[in-house]
Amino acid sequence: MWQICLIALLMQQPGTVGPTPDTAEVPKAQKTYDTGENRVELLVLYEQRFNFIEDFVPQPPKSELLLRVRLAGKDIPQLVRCGNVVFDEAVDSAGQALAEPDQYTDEFKDAMRQIPAPPTALAKNGWQLSASLKPATRTAETVKTMSGSIRCIFASETEEIIVVDPRQYTDKAVEDARLTELGITVSIPPTEGAADNPATQSEIRVKVTGETEKIKTIGFCDAWLRPIRTRPPEEQRTEDGGKLFIYQTGGMPIDDSTQMIVTVFPTLRDEQIKFEFKDVKLP
Repeated sequence: MWQICLIALLMQQPGTVGPTPDTAEVPKAQKTYDTGENRVELLVLYEQRFNFIEDFVPQPPKSELLLRVRLAGKDIPQLVRCGNVVFDEAVDSAGQALAEPDQYTDEFKDAMRQIPAPPTALAKNGWQLSASLKPATRTAETVKTMSGSIRCIFASETEEIIVVDPRQYTDKAVEDARLTELGITVSIPPTEGAADNPATQSEIRVKVTGETEKIKTIGFCDAWLRPIRTRPPEEQRTEDGGKLFIYQTGGMPIDDSTQMIVTVFPTLRDEQIKFEFKDVKLP
């Protein structure tokens, strides 16, 4: 009898109704930054001002107008290197010049940094950079104009070039037809103290000249193509405009069975992305 009463009670409970197509919440499409013309977007503008009553530090920080910008556009997922933000002109509403074209050194204008983010992350977030200007006049309300450019290098493909026993090229250029075709010269400078210090067998120096921007990474593996882990390389500029990379394995020797894998970008596209911002309100 009690089973019949329970069934009757359950039949009287209202059923749970799920969302209908009309009431269901449609997830919003996530904004991406891989569409439209390649461009520079201004994200934030802020000031830092200092008034040192006493100079108690050797190099006190300067008062500056600081910015953060984002690179966006249809080619941004293929961004592999970018330079610094270089201003051609920046003037506040009081007429004060915040940037001078000759304030940048050649080293600053020529500097390029490798982009570590994958294409999917670049499409999702773009690429952000910081920049600075002279502090605005206190009576100014806006930056009347800011214009300049950022140098960007794009590539869509990579290629691996394997060099067997790189130490055989100590103090001379690696002989490889593909590297020559790409305009890249790779050589192995001698390791300092190698003759009297066995520990240097776990260190190797690689010098790159010519089309250095085409180099993505340089890695090492053993005869069975098992990767040899190295510390992040120390990078130095050479007098002839090349780059010197110093790799250390942390103990594993680099000998005649070692193979060096040079990953390159066969084709690059170089673009100066220009920008201009008008009447930006000061903080």
